[in-house]
Amino acid sequence: MNSRLLSCTTSPNSWSGLPELFPTRIRATGAGMRSVEHIKRYTSISTANDQGKTSAVNAIGLIAAALNNGATPGQVGTTTYRAPYAPVAFAALAGRDRGDLFDPARFTSIHHWHVAQGAEFEIVGQWLRPWYYPKDGESMDDAVRRECAAARASVGMMDATTLGKIEVRGTDAGEFLNRIYTNAFKKLAQDLSGKKLTTEKKVTTWLAKNAGIDTIETVLLYHVVPGATIASKDAVNADGAQLTTAQGGTITVDVIVKWLGLVKLVDQDPTDANPYLNPFALDINKGNKQIAHGITAVLRPVDLP
Repeated sequence: MNSRLLSCTTSPNSWSGLPELFPTRIRATGAGMRSVEHIKRYTSISTANDQGKTSAVNAIGLIAAALNNGATPGQVGTTTYRAPYAPVAFAALAGRDRGDLFDPARFTSIHHWHVAQGAEFEIVGQWLRPWYYPKDGESMDDAVRRECAAARASVGMMDATTLGKIEVRGTDAGEFLNRIYTNAFKKLAQDLSGKKLTTEKKVTTWLAKNAGIDTIETVLLYHVVPGATIASKDAVNADGAQLTTAQGGTITVDVIVKWLGLVKLVDQDPTDANPYLNPFALDINKGNKQIAHGITAVLRPVDLP
């Protein structure tokens, strides 16, 4: 029995019903502890192989006697047993974890794209997450250096499906997300579908089904301008400038009112209204090489219906 558990400082007469050879006071209760869980951790009783299945019964009887307040072992209570606190067959533990089910793999929605790009994967909580994309003859270090340089000089995209998510609920969840996201995809889906899609899920589902993932990727790349940082103060002085995007298309800067900072971005869709810089969401990530500006609608890289 653990040496911290017992202390022989009082009369054995206080241990009613227990042999006099037992010490007369539990040190833990003498220090003021009353909860069986606290005493368990102070003394380490029932934390070994049996996880309290046998030793805790004896310990609870000692605690009831040491408290000397009339409490029965049942009133003292039991500690929380950890599994397995009853015999378990190895076959039950193994269950159906055989073959492909031994360690099921989880795939992101664009896993096929990563495979096509030659990705090497790492396992993260059963997710197959892209690790790096080696080209012929490249080591991992070479591939990582090349990818880092590409992201620093232009733009990098990450499949964050395997990371944690924030769930937004409520009747206005879609509108909330649409307002905090720099690209108004809700408006794009509404324009193309002719319907008012009221939730973010409906917007995303409609775009994925009708536009396709490749189209969404093209639109995203059209919103990225590699090269020099373009702060809002530069934009108002860039009337008529043509910006070449990561998608390959161009955007023309049209300064409407310089002193108001009213700037329109002319995209490749001549039949639809062009977006403006959002004056309440300028110079996002200011201080970094790549900064962003909120816009009032989605830029269109082609003449969409």
